Amino acid sequence: MKNSSKICLLIAGLIVLPLLAGCSSAVSVDSEWMQDVDFDVYKSYTWIPKEDGPATEQQLPQHLDLRLRRVVDEILIDEKGFDKARSPAEADFLLVYYMNTKKATKVDYTIYAG
Repeated sequence: MKNSSKICLLIAGLIVLPLLAGCSSAVSVDSEWMQDVDFDVYKSYTWIPKEDGPATEQQLPQHLDLRLRRVVDEILIDEKGFDKARSPAEADFLLVYYMNTKKATKVDYTIYAG
C-alpha cells in the first residue's frame, strides 16, 4: 500500500475509561480522526503493533487490551464491514489507543453536634 494512502487513526480513551474509572462518576472520552477524509474508500484496517504505539503506562493491562481490541474488531468487521489486515503494510488505515488516568481521593465527612 502507498504511504500517502495510509492513515493513522488516534482513538483516545475509547470505551476503556469507564472500565478504569471504577467508582468515579466523572468519565470523559475523547476521540480524534481526520474529519476531511472520506472513510468509504478504506476497506481494511489493523492495529499498530504495541511496540510502535504508546508508552506502556498509556496502554491497558493485557487482559483489558485484548478485550478492547476484540470489541473494536467486532464493531469494525460485523457492523461497519471492514476487513482486518494481517499487517500494517496491507491495511488501508491503522488503529491505536492511548489512555490516561488520574488518581483522586474523595473524602466525605459529617460533623454531628450534640
